[in-house]
Amino acid sequence: MRYIIRKKMEAAQLRLLISQKPIAETAYHLGFETISYFNRMFKKESGMSPGDYKKKVKSMEALKNNMHLSSSPNGG
Repeated sequence: MRYIIRKKMEAAQLRLLISQKPIAETAYHLGFETISYFNRMFKKESGMSPGDYKKKVKSMEALKNNMHLSSSPNGG
């Protein structure tokens, strides 16, 4: 059972990275019947809530993009 949850959470992380869909839709797509159970399992596996994970990833992408722009010959 633990293996299945871990694999579902890996899939959830990937979906949260590449999709603009709501977190609840990701949870239901992966077979979780309630968003609260999905949130608990996600936090247990990753150390943060799905919402915090999405925010962190977006801020890291923005930082990466800013660094890329500032290091280009024509940028910043």
